[in-house]
This record gives sequence, structure tokens and C-alpha cells, in this order.
Amino acid sequence: MDVIPEDWHLFFKAFFSHKGQVDVESLPLPLYADAAEGSGYWDSVKSNYLQVRRWAWGITDLAYAVRMYKNNRDVPFGNFAFRMARAIEHHVLWPVNFFIITFGATIPTLVNPAFKQTALGFTLPGISGVILTFALVGALSIVVLDLLLRPPRPESFSKWRVPFLVIQYIFMPVTAFIFGAFPGMDAHMRLILGKRLEYKVTEKKA
Repeated sequence: MDVIPEDWHLFFKAFFSHKGQVDVESLPLPLYADAAEGSGYWDSVKSNYLQVRRWAWGITDLAYAVRMYKNNRDVPFGNFAFRMARAIEHHVLWPVNFFIITFGATIPTLVNPAFKQTALGFTLPGISGVILTFALVGALSIVVLDLLLRPPRPESFSKWRVPFLVIQYIFMPVTAFIFGAFPGMDAHMRLILGKRLEYKVTEKKA
């Protein structure tokens, strides 16, 4: 392997070497993944942050794919554009989704106060409220399903910790920013500014 971000890079390598005649098929197999974990609480937080930041390096595959397409024009454009759109969705929207969902309805009026006087600007907060309400219903459904599908509580798991299984969902917006949007922005800005990104092996405990 000659690059750190390997998933999309390996796909694009195969894609261009076979002139676009490559596809990926899902296999329904169990996934056993160990969480990033350190010697203590804050070491575990740091390990998770660094791991997500390393995953965000994958945005470099977009430039690689464009360069490869320029040198392999025998690949059908439609096929390449579809793959590229999925790659952009995966890499670019990752750090900005948090801001779009959280502040998307208020950004237009902050940038252009006159927008609020238009029909769309007047109805946009109401539309976003309806969307977020449906999203809340989905989130609550996930909480209920999570509790119903959990195995019986082991003896080593104290009863006083059970309420925190529900309370933790309240902090999802915070954790989504700390372990999603922020490390993604960190990696992307370092790449834009030419800052060093060092590969660090994530500490895990089986």
C-alpha cells in the first residue's frame, strides 16, 4: 500500500486500471471492530479523535481520481461522474453536515438580511423546523430500538449506569461535532495549508 487513505484509493486504482469496468458488491458478513481505546478516559478520547482525523485524509482521493481520469479518457464520463459524486458526498459533506443541519436555516439570513423578506426566507425556518421534527422522531426511534435489542444487563454493569444509556443520546450533537465535524475540518485545513499530518497507530484493546 502506497497511501494512508486506502478504501476509496484502492477502488479508484482498480476502476481506472480496468477502464471503469469495476463494481463493488456488498457481502452480508458480521463486522467485528474494536473501538479506539487508550490507557484512560482522556487517552481514549484522544485516540478516537486522531483516528477520525486520519480517516478524513481520504479527501486526497478526489484529486487522485480527477488526475487519473485526465490520463484515462477511455473511461466513460457518466460512470466516472457517478463514482466521483459518491466520493465527494462521502468526503466533503462529512465535516459540513453538522453545520448544515444545525445552522443551515439561519445562515442565508445572516449572510444576506434581505433574504428574510422574501417568501422563501420567511418560510424557511418553518420548513427546517418540520424537517428537524421528523429527524427527532427518527432519533427517538433509534433510542427505543437500541434499548429493546440490547442483550440482558451483565452483572458487571451497575444498575445506576442504565439511565446514562438514554442520557448519552442527548449529547449526540456535541459528540457529532467533536468526533465528526471538527477532526474532519482539522484534517482538511491541514491539507489545504500544507501542514504536516503524521500517521499514528490507533491504540485498541480487544
